[in-house]
Amino acid sequence: MEFEAGESIIPPEMNVAYDHDEHALPSVLHRQRAKEHGEWVGFNANSVFNDGLMVNDGQVQFKTLPLDLREQDARVLNHGVPVPASPAIADRIVTRLNKISAPFNTRLVFNPVTYALTIEEA
Repeated sequence: MEFEAGESIIPPEMNVAYDHDEHALPSVLHRQRAKEHGEWVGFNANSVFNDGLMVNDGQVQFKTLPLDLREQDARVLNHGVPVPASPAIADRIVTRLNKISAPFNTRLVFNPVTYALTIEEA
């Protein structure tokens, strides 16, 4: 039996239900359920489940580290293992947070050099 990140154990009946050999590795089933026609689908397709922030304290200004959980990484073992986000992913995170903060009349400003995230009145 194969153990991957998250120690997935797939019962033989589930592999058979998806037309795989009953002893197929978990990655075979996960790969099939993550992509359709070469495109990411479901949980893996939504960047909201891939991006995140680590907060150091609860002040109005605090240090953050934007994270990429690599759910779409070509290497299955990297899925869910965080790494510092690229500038593009960091921007995507802050853009999403600003969108959901707008109804509260707040705005977030992220400084990629100092990692400072400031919450301001919009």
